[in-house]
Amino acid sequence: MHEEMAKKLVEHYNKFPIAHPKSVDGDEWRMFELLDPISDEEAEVMLNLRPYPEHIDDISERMGRAKSELIPLLGSLQKKAWVLRMGSPEKGQYWTQCWGPGQYELLVNRYTPEYVQYITQKIVTPETLVNIYGTPDMTPGFRILPREQSIPMDIEVYPYEMISHMIMETDQIALADCMCRTKAKLLGQGCDAPRDSMCMWFSFWAQAIVDIGAAKLVGKDEALKTLKRAHNAGLIHQVTTTHEPLFLCNCCPCCCDPLVAALSIVPYTTMHSNFVSEVNMELCTGCGDCIKTCYPHALELERKTEKAVLEVEKCIGCGLCVAACPHPGAITLQRKPTEEVKVVNSRTWHDWLALRAKESGRDEFYK
Repeated sequence: MHEEMAKKLVEHYNKFPIAHPKSVDGDEWRMFELLDPISDEEAEVMLNLRPYPEHIDDISERMGRAKSELIPLLGSLQKKAWVLRMGSPEKGQYWTQCWGPGQYELLVNRYTPEYVQYITQKIVTPETLVNIYGTPDMTPGFRILPREQSIPMDIEVYPYEMISHMIMETDQIALADCMCRTKAKLLGQGCDAPRDSMCMWFSFWAQAIVDIGAAKLVGKDEALKTLKRAHNAGLIHQVTTTHEPLFLCNCCPCCCDPLVAALSIVPYTTMHSNFVSEVNMELCTGCGDCIKTCYPHALELERKTEKAVLEVEKCIGCGLCVAACPHPGAITLQRKPTEEVKVVNSRTWHDWLALRAKESGRDEFYK
């Protein structure tokens, strides 16, 4: 693909609800060439795709090209992870991905050291982070889900706050490798947390991602086993801010891009659950087990009392401290005050993208 065409693609993707990453060198167009090169003809097809599903007949009519010509090109772009399809090639719906979250995750099995180094060194810019995570006045794209075992039985829990509900209610689940820990491993960094088959994709996204070879379909029992692996490894659950999730990540604070961003780089994107920890000073023995598991450093031992104290503003409500505490009732999860509870309004990821388009002003394709 010629550089001029690649730059046109950047302009096209900058119209999406989540804009294209910005490189420190201004060469972000190179991202279309770093792994699977795209031809000019394929790029022309990409320039006519939207960030939401469209029937191939509509794409064919807009481009003025026969379906028989477009299907091979769309299939090639699908293999390169720039396009997803729902339904059959001849009668299905196609759409293109925002780079992240989206195409970046789908490429996990094809990462190379060169690609990862470029991503890490060139495009992790303030502008890129704002494009992906938004600003304080925007609806975040991700949220924390607490461990269900850490939530007291007498607290009402909404379905979109329960991982088990998501797993049992979806019609398809696919498991993919953790892209964050894969990236860290290629750089010779990261931790020993499990990487293989640790990210879950749901519903029609699951099949679409399996179709490009980035994941494998599994049953609900296998998904629940993966959840247990995540629990045993002390990982935090992150999910999209939708009733029907796009994916569920099991994250560590050293490798996970969204979690690192939330805890340090861009604090205004901090992802919370609807719960917060609470320490019972009478039952706390000061053993410190909860502090070892608190990634945002919201807990510390008070010198005078030798009891755990909580800085509420830092607590993300993940429930790891509750699971780690050996003294029942010494630390619990409680529901936040009503005015602080985040209500999930978007049903699907595409609904959330439409909301982000409105909030960001990048709504050309949604008018």
